[in-house]
Amino acid sequence: MRNLLLSLAVFLTGCSNNLTIVSPPVPDALRQRCPDVIADQLVTGDQFELSRALVQATQYGKACSARLDALVDALDVRDQIMATVKTQLEKR
Repeated sequence: MRNLLLSLAVFLTGCSNNLTIVSPPVPDALRQRCPDVIADQLVTGDQFELSRALVQATQYGKACSARLDALVDALDVRDQIMATVKTQLEKR
């Protein structure tokens, strides 16, 4: 995919003097904010309820961390593509 975008951008630069570079979009699934509530509200505070809340908080943390990692990866790929296209254009 990356090579295809690069090839297309380089190919199209030979056809005109102006080139608009459109970066790959960030997927909508990665644009979600993490919720404010990480676990259900405690009612009794007994050990079972505390255990359940800890499990919920752990799941929340893992899901949010995975989404953040995926977002950073997507942005890194986008930045690499943009830098490669820019370098290729500067060589012309």
